[in-house]
Amino acid sequence: MSFAAQVVVGSFGDFDRQPLDPESAFHRARPDITVLLPDCHDLLAPIFEAPLSNAGQRESLLDHAVGRVATVIAALDSSRVLLANGSYPPRNALGLQEAGATSIGALVARYNQRLVELVVRHPHVELFDYAGLVLEEGYREFHDPRMWAHARMRVSGLGVRALAHSLSHAIVAGARPPKRCLVLDLDGTLWGGTLGEDGIGGVAVGGEGVGVAFAAFQRELLELRARGVLLAVASKNDAAEALEAIERHPGMLIRRSDLAAVRIGWGSKADSLREIAEELGFGLDAVAFVDDSPHERELVRSILPEVVVIDLPADPAGYVDALRRCGLFDTPRLTQEDLQRQRLVTDEQARQELRGTAGSVEAYLASLEVEAEIALLDEATLPRAAQLCAKTNQFNLALQRFDLAALRQLAAEGAIGLTLRARDRLGDAGLVAFALAWPQGDTAEWHVLELVMSCRVIGRGLESALLAELAAKVRALGAQTLVGLFREGPRNGVCADFYARHGFVLRSQEQGTAWWQRSIDEDDLPIAPSYIRIVRS
Repeated sequence: MSFAAQVVVGSFGDFDRQPLDPESAFHRARPDITVLLPDCHDLLAPIFEAPLSNAGQRESLLDHAVGRVATVIAALDSSRVLLANGSYPPRNALGLQEAGATSIGALVARYNQRLVELVVRHPHVELFDYAGLVLEEGYREFHDPRMWAHARMRVSGLGVRALAHSLSHAIVAGARPPKRCLVLDLDGTLWGGTLGEDGIGGVAVGGEGVGVAFAAFQRELLELRARGVLLAVASKNDAAEALEAIERHPGMLIRRSDLAAVRIGWGSKADSLREIAEELGFGLDAVAFVDDSPHERELVRSILPEVVVIDLPADPAGYVDALRRCGLFDTPRLTQEDLQRQRLVTDEQARQELRGTAGSVEAYLASLEVEAEIALLDEATLPRAAQLCAKTNQFNLALQRFDLAALRQLAAEGAIGLTLRARDRLGDAGLVAFALAWPQGDTAEWHVLELVMSCRVIGRGLESALLAELAAKVRALGAQTLVGLFREGPRNGVCADFYARHGFVLRSQEQGTAWWQRSIDEDDLPIAPSYIRIVRS
């Protein structure tokens, strides 16, 4: 992903002047993303420069520093904000006492904790781990005292490059959806050796030597799973033998129950990836692939360019670092749906089994006992609504890609947002749909700017329930006409007939964009399917 960015740079040595001046060039630019890099060395300068002489000012300086940051981010509520925390200093005037409770490092730790508490109260702000970046690169490599002496710039050339790379990664992570499924090879990837040649007892995972590296990689993969990334396997192996190794090898941390899908056989990896994506209800652009074989990696790249292939180093000890550095799974915030994704997939697989035994679609849907909890958009549900707008490609009527700041601004200006949480007797699917309507002129006409729904609940009629509630809501506010936008994309054909199915007539159309309209009086509103129980909250 790339951006054509217009960059506005703040005042030198004064990070809060322009954000707090409504007439500044910064505010005139109306930035989409604001990067705040307050230097805690400057904010807490008396302590950094004379820690013992100014010890009595520690608390007041800390309060003042955090207060300055809080004032700035409160003034930036229409922008996505990346806020850097403070880096820890090396040994300084305190010498061996720097490890103590009154050290500068301890003060920086408290400053950083206060920033964490600040970010929790401001959903538009994301913490950028500047301290972790400096630690990873090394303080002395990251800083250059000559640059400070001659240009009042602490960061070295190496540090600037590392900072630029890390910031670019953080910006992109908030602007594109993370990969939702990681498909893994087995031989040489999840374990050392070749199962078909070495047998279960001969493959290396856990224990000592190279097996330690494979165990560390599996542990990292399970942490990804805990963050909502689905794990799957695509391997050229004997299926029975491979599944036995997964379940029985004493060093394996990943077991069959940790895998959302498995394709083991002698077909191509590209075919396996297609099947896995279809089974899980994802597009291939939501899938990443990792394999120790350069040949398999290049083959998948050439056949499935939508799939991102992660390159692994020759030494398995570097697998964890390669996974962490790829950045494909990073997201500014984890939602409840992310944390529960594995359970949601398991529940959906149970639904599909039930559907196969039901006599008809109608009987199947009625047997599910579907419940839709519909509520007005609020601060708690904003992140999930923005996530749905960003990553939903199939059931996405307008492809608007509203982010947090845009949704918050629209709501403040009179838009109505509704979220839908779905549950049935087999489980809670989470917050799976979002609709946004906007009044036009005298509010007699409202436009549906967006209606998105997770692909995992397509086919249950929930989109009809959400539209019915949205129509009733705007009708109560005086609307007489509802106008819907459909923008054609590469993968949203599944909802192309949505408005026609719900009584709308085509109003205008050009170049893949169509506007549909229908009247909404009290006797002619869209209705929810009878088998769905609506809960309003």
